[in-house]
Amino acid sequence: WNHLISVILRYTQPATIAARMITEHSCNHPSLLWTLIGVFFLIQTQHVLPTAAVVQVQNVRAYVYFPMRQRVDISALVVWDPPQVAASSFNVTTVCTGALPMLLKVSGNSVSTVLETHTDINKLQYLLSLNTSCTTTVSTSSSQAIDPSSVNFTTYAMSPPTAVLAVVSGSAILVEEGRYTNILNFSDGNIPLAVNTIRRELYWYSNTQRMLLRTPFNGGNNTPLISTKGSQLLNDVTVLAMAYEWVGEKVYFIGNSKGQLTLWRVPIINPDGLENVTLLGPASSVNTMIVDPFTGYVYWSTDFSGFKTMNLKQSPNLIIGTNFVQHSAFTLDSVTGDLWVSTPDGDIIIYNATNRTMQLVVNATVLAARSGKNINNLGLPATSIALDEHRVYWTNATSGIIFYLWRNDSSNVQILSNVMSSSVILSISPGQQPLPSVECLSYNSTAFKEAAMQQASSTNTTILIKWGKPPLSSDCQNLDFPTLSYVVDVMQSQQRQLIFPNTTTLDTQYFVNGRMPYLKYEIVLYAYNQYTVAFQPLFYKPEFGGIVLSPPSGSNPYSISTTEGVPVAPQGLKASTIDANTVHLSWDPAARKYLYGDYTRLIYYIQPLGLQSESSLYANYTIRGLNISTLYTILVITSNGVLNSTATMVNANTWPLPPSPVLLNKTNMSITVMVNVTFMRNITTSYQIKVSNEWYSESTSDLVKNFTINGLQVYSAYSIFTVLTYTSNDVQKSLPIDVWTDFGVPGAPHISIEGNLLMWENVKSNHNDSITQFRLLIELHGQTRNTTFLTEQSYFDLCKTINDAEVYSLTLFAQNVIGEG
Repeated sequence: WNHLISVILRYTQPATIAARMITEHSCNHPSLLWTLIGVFFLIQTQHVLPTAAVVQVQNVRAYVYFPMRQRVDISALVVWDPPQVAASSFNVTTVCTGALPMLLKVSGNSVSTVLETHTDINKLQYLLSLNTSCTTTVSTSSSQAIDPSSVNFTTYAMSPPTAVLAVVSGSAILVEEGRYTNILNFSDGNIPLAVNTIRRELYWYSNTQRMLLRTPFNGGNNTPLISTKGSQLLNDVTVLAMAYEWVGEKVYFIGNSKGQLTLWRVPIINPDGLENVTLLGPASSVNTMIVDPFTGYVYWSTDFSGFKTMNLKQSPNLIIGTNFVQHSAFTLDSVTGDLWVSTPDGDIIIYNATNRTMQLVVNATVLAARSGKNINNLGLPATSIALDEHRVYWTNATSGIIFYLWRNDSSNVQILSNVMSSSVILSISPGQQPLPSVECLSYNSTAFKEAAMQQASSTNTTILIKWGKPPLSSDCQNLDFPTLSYVVDVMQSQQRQLIFPNTTTLDTQYFVNGRMPYLKYEIVLYAYNQYTVAFQPLFYKPEFGGIVLSPPSGSNPYSISTTEGVPVAPQGLKASTIDANTVHLSWDPAARKYLYGDYTRLIYYIQPLGLQSESSLYANYTIRGLNISTLYTILVITSNGVLNSTATMVNANTWPLPPSPVLLNKTNMSITVMVNVTFMRNITTSYQIKVSNEWYSESTSDLVKNFTINGLQVYSAYSIFTVLTYTSNDVQKSLPIDVWTDFGVPGAPHISIEGNLLMWENVKSNHNDSITQFRLLIELHGQTRNTTFLTEQSYFDLCKTINDAEVYSLTLFAQNVIGEG
């Protein structure tokens, strides 16, 4: 047999337990020997050493909870992380001391199974036993699976060890029958403390350090329960009492601050989660504090005439009354939700706070009579009381002796310790802290959908998102479930690319920073805790402890966006001079992704320095009305309707006007001018001459050209322009030159006859001097009849020189200093 055992130990781990059982039981149970050997080969056939590690079960956990309220079953929930490669099924093997192995096959879409045992001894089909050590091994059914994963756990005994945690003269001591283990030393006097029996940790408040601390039972170091940031909120708070809520895994405490009592709580896995729950009233001493995670009741005592009650499930949290039950100490029966109360008379009663009913459990007078001692010698009335599944413990700070009774035998008082003066005792039995069903320890996808994620605020590079904590199912009676961890995946909407993959937080908000302006992002939020199990959408994230609950199947990610940012400045800006007064600008159209805003609100601003700003919806603009031959600095800015870019600058020169004609010569009837466009040869295509708004010449491209203008009037003013066509096809005219033709004889007068008068007026003298005289020539039948010289007149009376009924020819001449015209 020893040789067989050595072979077993050498070749397989899953059979190790069976081999150990062979060693332990083969002598007393020979028939069990053959059964276990058969079990060993059954396990061994399912455990094949792999050739390739492609499927692996990880992180197997076991949660034992007993007893449940309103049921008597004892259960162990075994949970594991799914392999990265999907498995068709899992093999779950549980071996407990003194029992046959239990073999289960679980479908591939599950990652948990429930192992149950009953208190009814006749229901032998439940293979777990009470007060036993078990090992559960989980593997996949794949032949390629590597070594399976296991977990060891112990089912809670119907008769747990007789032990309490006692506060004794500056120390917290684990008191067992015949054994004392010092867990913590402190110099703070009587300190508020609470016990986590599942994690086996002590939570306490140091008055000297003014800090909430945690200490493991195994003698590890003290560590802060609250972060530095949270501790700052407690600078002026004196902690008076503490209680541990084991389902939601939170420490509750009552503090005195500025003359008021305040209820606080902090999750044990989230040091930043300190929360001020509610105000309790004026400051007073607090003797005892209890939190029931199922009813949601908080009980605390400020004096011994009664205790106050608040329901944390109600909103707002209101004190629902004072239970006027005189007491010296009380504690919670976590299984029933009743209070065990030590009265000032020394009796111990069970008080139902909901129904306000009382049941006498220990009659102090009768107990003293049976034991032959007085009540005080039995530590009654108690100053501290504690329960485990089957015992009630108490002590009186005066005597310091720890007494206990079996719940089903209230007549036999026993002493747990009489060597130390205990002021406070606490139960350390996990079985006294029942857990609800796993559905009430985590949550389902429907509830998570109701978390209602929302974008709380944003800038052009940051976004703050918040979400509500998923609510408990309406079927759950517990106050809260254990703290959730959240995984936030941030994806850019268009590229579907993870920006911040696998970011975890314990808070119900997340700050996304370092993003690009005016972009949409999609947020996928996952959540999990150590009880997150099967039958819900899952994904595998080993870096976060394995199983993580995903959003509901088919749900869309939540969209968020940054605000508008500063657009990129215009690119490719160019300036083209069109003529002497006009510059045309063009640039590359703004790219949508660099606008960082709503593309429909795109606009460009054009700012010639020193001039009025203009705007354009397009990537070009023509500036008109500029000064001739002037250098301009022009700025162009891109705007998304909210923010403007920096400016892009360009310089542009307007062109000169065409050159004015140069006078070369003139007569009284002609003018000769020259046009020289040599200095504009690079911007000129052709030009021509215009005289007093009348075109005179054909277009020419000669750089230098003379023009003679004939047929002009004597001593008349003429405006002469150069009209030039630029290379841009724009046409401009030069500044004019004004030229007078030379002097000449007067022009011919315009005459008319009105009655007997010969009239004339406005005769042009064609000289600076006026007309010297007029000569009137009168002819009759071709013969000169009379010549008359007139000065300074505008009419002549014909009656003096002509007769009636004759036809005369009248000619009027004007004379100046040059001669007669």
